[in-house]
Amino acid sequence: MSAAVGPSTAQEASRPKLPTRVIDSEDLGFKIFHELPKHDEIEIDIVAVHGLAADPDWTWTLTPRLPDGTKLKDVNWLKDDDMLHAALPKARIMRFGYDSIWYGSGAAKQRLANIANELLTDLKYERRDCEDRPIIFVGHCFGGLIMQKAYNLAKANDVDYPGIWRATTGMVFIGTPHQGAGSALHSQGQIYQAIAAHELPTEEGILHNLEHENETLVDIVREFTRLVNLRPPPVNLFCFFEQKSTIVGKIVKDDNIKEFVVGESSGVLHGHPYSGLPLDHFTLNKYKSPKDRNYIRVRNEIVTMAEKSKALLETRTPSQKPAAPSMSGHGPAQMMPRQHGAGLRLPYARDPIFAPRNNILQRIEEKFGKNVKVALCGMAGSGKTHIAVEYAHKYSKDFPVAKVLWVNARTVEQFERSYRVILEDLRIANKGGNVLKSVQRHLNQDANGNWLMVLDGVDDEASLAILSASGDKIKDAEGKSSLLDYVPQSMSGRVLFTSRVMSLASSLLHQKSEYLIEIPALTDDDTALLLYGNIPNDTAKKQIAVELGRALAKSPLAINMAAAYIRAQGDGFLIRNYLEFLGPGTPKPGVESTLSEKDEVQQAVDKAWKIAYKFLKDKDAEAARLMLVLASLNLQTVRTFFLAKGTDAGARFAEHVTLLVNLGLIRQSEDRTEVSVTPLIQLCAQRQVSQSDDPVWAGERALALVTAAFPAAESEEFETCEILYPIVSAVLKMQPKTGAGINDRGTLLFKLGGYHKHLGRLEAALKFLNDCLKVREDQPNKDKDLIEKVNKALDSVKEEQRRAESAPEVAMSPTSPGGGQPSAWNNLMGKVQGVMRIAPGAMSPEQHQQMGEKMKAELAECEKELGKDHEDTLRKAEGLAVALHGRDPRGESIAIRKRVLEWCTARYGPRSLDTIRQTYNLALAYDVQGQYDEAAELYQTAFKNAENLLAPGSPELLRILSSMAVVYVAQGKMAQAEEALRVALAGQQAKLGPDHPETLLTRQNAALAAQAQGKFEIVEQDLVHVLQAQERFLGPDNEATLRTACSLALNFRLRKRFTESEELYKLVLDSQRKMLGDAHLDTLMTRLMLGELLQEEGKLPQAKEEYKVVLDGRKLLCGEKHPDTLYVKKRLAAVA
Repeated sequence: MSAAVGPSTAQEASRPKLPTRVIDSEDLGFKIFHELPKHDEIEIDIVAVHGLAADPDWTWTLTPRLPDGTKLKDVNWLKDDDMLHAALPKARIMRFGYDSIWYGSGAAKQRLANIANELLTDLKYERRDCEDRPIIFVGHCFGGLIMQKAYNLAKANDVDYPGIWRATTGMVFIGTPHQGAGSALHSQGQIYQAIAAHELPTEEGILHNLEHENETLVDIVREFTRLVNLRPPPVNLFCFFEQKSTIVGKIVKDDNIKEFVVGESSGVLHGHPYSGLPLDHFTLNKYKSPKDRNYIRVRNEIVTMAEKSKALLETRTPSQKPAAPSMSGHGPAQMMPRQHGAGLRLPYARDPIFAPRNNILQRIEEKFGKNVKVALCGMAGSGKTHIAVEYAHKYSKDFPVAKVLWVNARTVEQFERSYRVILEDLRIANKGGNVLKSVQRHLNQDANGNWLMVLDGVDDEASLAILSASGDKIKDAEGKSSLLDYVPQSMSGRVLFTSRVMSLASSLLHQKSEYLIEIPALTDDDTALLLYGNIPNDTAKKQIAVELGRALAKSPLAINMAAAYIRAQGDGFLIRNYLEFLGPGTPKPGVESTLSEKDEVQQAVDKAWKIAYKFLKDKDAEAARLMLVLASLNLQTVRTFFLAKGTDAGARFAEHVTLLVNLGLIRQSEDRTEVSVTPLIQLCAQRQVSQSDDPVWAGERALALVTAAFPAAESEEFETCEILYPIVSAVLKMQPKTGAGINDRGTLLFKLGGYHKHLGRLEAALKFLNDCLKVREDQPNKDKDLIEKVNKALDSVKEEQRRAESAPEVAMSPTSPGGGQPSAWNNLMGKVQGVMRIAPGAMSPEQHQQMGEKMKAELAECEKELGKDHEDTLRKAEGLAVALHGRDPRGESIAIRKRVLEWCTARYGPRSLDTIRQTYNLALAYDVQGQYDEAAELYQTAFKNAENLLAPGSPELLRILSSMAVVYVAQGKMAQAEEALRVALAGQQAKLGPDHPETLLTRQNAALAAQAQGKFEIVEQDLVHVLQAQERFLGPDNEATLRTACSLALNFRLRKRFTESEELYKLVLDSQRKMLGDAHLDTLMTRLMLGELLQEEGKLPQAKEEYKVVLDGRKLLCGEKHPDTLYVKKRLAAVA
């Protein structure tokens, strides 16, 4: 006999059992440790948030032990009277608990945003009578990220969470991985293996947020650090990090897995105070007594913040008061706080040293006084972007409520990405799915306010041409041939171009050359200002600065690099020393150069580059390599998160970037997510690589990093794909030479094919997959498995393309179906939307009635004990409405939904997200009862209000629109249904992918609508596609799958294919009876449609039997007077 696979009995016995953790539901939410009897005497709220896989109470508790191991009394520094309470006796101290377990049978699926939302919702309730009381948050590990996300959400949704962000005066982060717990990932694999050995499930989704430079984490921290500084004075922040390595293997009872989790590189927020504690990650938040020195340091920071809180809030108060009436005629707009997040996305902060260049900012302002478009033109390195940034900041200061918009215009991909950022920042509705058109349409309207758009780097018109997937120049659906055709124009707007090409700049201004400004040369004062930071009175100092400026061809770029180098050398290094470094060939004063101005500048920048690069390479070789990789991309701006993961010393990536910035080689965005490299420095760096022993290294390194970072299509990380796309396009222009580089190129092409397929861009998917196939087949050592994988992907895309080409158009006339169209079609159309609704399970009517009576009794008891308007009572009421959904003969769910909606409206206001969702729920209740006019009005209200809160293309927004379309069909409003279905389907395909259940549902509804127009054959093809996709993703017995099969059977019936129709109806009915029960709405609908088929075939006795079963079921579920019940009665009478 062969040995059994797996661990032996002895191994099993020797293995230590892993602790199985479960968070009790009673420990979730807030627990208050201390508060004064008289609430008006409480001066501050302290809110503590624990980390991952932690008990909400034990997180803050230490069990001291004597040397012999004897346990002493537990110490909870939040709860014990002689700890934090003694230091802040007038504080309400509480902790927040959430289900943080990520492995074991109790592992919870959690998202950071969901936890933050729960925190805010519960905190809002706890502070319902004290919205102005200051708050200090204390977070350990992941709890600190929850605090940041909660602050972001509270700031963005002040109506939903009133006063929370305004009242936040301090935050203490204890071991919070602001940059991700990158180093801890080295041991993560070992921990997973240990957990897997015990056959315990894991939920890794929440851990993904803790990866170093994870995009979600970067965005949260970036947005948080931006928001906390918007309203002066800013929130007080303090970070503590660990100074001892942690035995992270304790998670799986393996003391050999040991490392730092959140050290200084990750546990610090730049620009804010911080300190290390000589503790590991598991003890950083636990203290043994009031005299514990670590506790004292944490306590002192909290107490200091508390002491500052009152004054801080009083300082903020004036900004909350309305401004004095304006005499300018602008009215309330003058009083609005400046919304940086919505209207200002400048890539760089103002440079503290700006050379005025004969008042160039004033010249720009004068030009804009006469024309809405102005162009800055100058050679590479002349400072065009520098001037544009300075003017944009000046404009923002002069017009505080205006929007400032930045477009990187060097490539198609960067241009499109910039427009998408604008669309999202300004919350512009993306009608029709064309981002460029939507932004242009919005900004073209004077009513949408003042704005400035900077298009930086418009140097090559051909690079912005609109191309087909095969690379041919084409006109798009709007008749545009260039992205520049989408530049907006409005009397309320201004457009500032920067370009190196005079003829192109003139063309952008429609040959109005008087609005073109050539960048002037630096004056002597400008040069001295750039080198010294001021204009010296000492003639000799100024003269040597002027001499260096001339030696560097008065190039602002070269002079800035020289100034950076001189500063890096320290006080003993002088401008004269730098002049000596320039060496032979430096232009002599008064001697005319034989070079052109352009060549002079290039030569000067090249010399400055060589000096800077030698210093850089000697100081930090890894930073020097990073510089070469950045330059190889040949891009104006680069998102850097993928580079951080790939450096040999990833934890030091921030240091490398800082060094490059300090040497004047790159610029970093304010939010630290992007860097830019000027074209001249790129050229110098590329020349450096080409002259080395390995001229392809930098490009292939960039290709490898991008390939590794670009997500596979099945991950559905489409936001990351979109952010990386400009970089992907750049690296694909390179032609790798090594086998590894060629293989990376093939892998990246394959990923791109999958990405475009999931977004429904089938032509592009075919191009990338065909390119991938060529790469794989041209490799000397062909990998047959990889080639087969590509061919399968190609076949899948081609099949999808065939289905798409045969998909029905959503083209409906406002008239209803004629003559022989069976009435059951309208019933089916109304019910097909039910996949989005909460349907009762497969229980008998009697069981359902018993459950309903029990829930009603519980609701009545809750009303008696707590009152009708108590939040817990309303939750009970909502639960009853959910249970009644679809089995509500008296329409009781409508009254309950109304009650919940009225409560939400009074509590949160008509435009909060909770209120919008309850509006949608009430619309569904009316919809199910056949009261379509009421349903349509509520759907419209929900959609209108949701548009103002949710991002364009939000799945929730599209779901409302799709539901609304179905009601329009029931009302006979076919034109509105056509438009709603078209927009919903386009949005869902772009956001969710073509095979997402919600996309498939909308496509099915569109097909059924087209069927009403008699387009039977193409509808069959589309329904088959939907059915196959649902069988793959949802399973053959899923409710939605069976519903689609029923729709296909109706199609067969309408085309007189009675035998096929009857077989399919009966097959569906058998499955529904087993899975859902005889009394389920879907089961009854299939019986009804089968009865109609049998009646049409002349099989009246069989039809009569089906109708009788349906009628009895309808009476129980919907009542005698429901439209569906009345319809079945008519059918039964016709065959009686």
